[in-house]
Amino acid sequence: MNQLKIKVCGLKYPKNQELITSLPIDYAGFIFYKKSQRYTLRISEKLPEHIQKVGVFVNAPQEDIISSIRKYKLDIIQLHGNENIPEIQVLREKLIEKNLHFTQLWKAINIKNESDLELAKLYDNYVDVLLLDAKGALPGGNGIRFDWNLLNNQDFTSPLMLSGGIKIDHTEEIEALAHNNKIWGVDINSGFEVNPGLKDWARVKRFVEDVKAISFSEVD
Repeated sequence: MNQLKIKVCGLKYPKNQELITSLPIDYAGFIFYKKSQRYTLRISEKLPEHIQKVGVFVNAPQEDIISSIRKYKLDIIQLHGNENIPEIQVLREKLIEKNLHFTQLWKAINIKNESDLELAKLYDNYVDVLLLDAKGALPGGNGIRFDWNLLNNQDFTSPLMLSGGIKIDHTEEIEALAHNNKIWGVDINSGFEVNPGLKDWARVKRFVEDVKAISFSEVD
């Protein structure tokens, strides 16, 4: 049986980063987009080694991405802008050249309707994970959902991480998607905050416990 992966994104403050990563999550997300309220100034050096660090970038120069991987020891790069497939291929090649081939590439696609899901499919197999966020005024962290029922008629090869407006009372809907093998993981952010970038430990803890209690069989 499988468990859903959990990413907590927009972790801004080092002490809060340490508190949240003491929970059984899989990924910690740090935003390297200066216009974001959750822009990361520092990542704590005390995070557990098993937690994978995700750097979130929006149309950033590839040299800046590579520099951040080395400086912050990032495991994953999440591209959350208008990055196209040729740009992703070039970045992948650069990572190999720089001996950073172990770094995963995730691509976020903002979803409002089925045509946006068709766009997401263009990236299928070009990235390690597709993250489906809701389309809003900002690149991410809008606190809104897209219609998750749109996923019922879709099939992807790449693992899908569900994002956008997830709150503590959405566990049943998440469980249904997991049992139908529509999602691989969930990405939580603004729905679990006291202030932008500052996560509510108690709320995150309860959500993580509920989601990790979901088990499902993966269909070939």
